[in-house]
Amino acid sequence: MHSFFHPDAGSKYQDLSYTSLKDFLVKTQSLLFELIYSPIKENILNDNSSKKLTALVVEDDLDSLEILTNILEDTSAIHCETARTGKQAIEFFNSNRPAITFLDIDIPAPNGIDTLRQIRQKDKSAKVVMVTGIADINTVKEAIGLGAFGYIVKPFVPEKIIDVLKMLNE
Repeated sequence: MHSFFHPDAGSKYQDLSYTSLKDFLVKTQSLLFELIYSPIKENILNDNSSKKLTALVVEDDLDSLEILTNILEDTSAIHCETARTGKQAIEFFNSNRPAITFLDIDIPAPNGIDTLRQIRQKDKSAKVVMVTGIADINTVKEAIGLGAFGYIVKPFVPEKIIDVLKMLNE
C-alpha cells in the first residue's frame, strides 16, 4: 500500500492510498477532475436540471472502461451504463437511447465503426463519440462521414471529455 498526500486537496483526498499504479492513476485522475473540472456541472445539464444524463461507454478494455466511466461520473451530471461488445452496445442503445455514447473502435463484433453505422441508422441524431488508442486518419474520416459526434484518443484527457460534454448543450 502506497500513499499520496496533498494538503490543498479536500478532506476526501488528503490521504490518497493506492495499491497499484492503475489504482493510483484512477484516483489521481478523479482528484484532478474534482478540483478543476467539477464546476462545469451546470454547463452539462440542460436547464439546471438535477436529472443525470445517461452515457453509454462501450469499451472492451476494463482499465479504459473504468477510467472513462470515472471521469464521466465524477461530473455528477452523468450516469454511465457500459457495454463490452458492439452487439451489447446496439442492444442497449435500441432500448434506452442514451444522451451520448462513447464507443471504442477496436471492440468485439461488430467493431466500433460498424456499431456506429448501425446506431446512426436507427437514430440520425445519436451523439456518438469515437474512442481509440490510435488516431488513424482514414478511420477518423470514416467515423466523421458516418456522423460521429466527436473523437477522443487514449489515454483519456479529462479536458477533452469535458469539451465533448459541453457540446451537448450547443
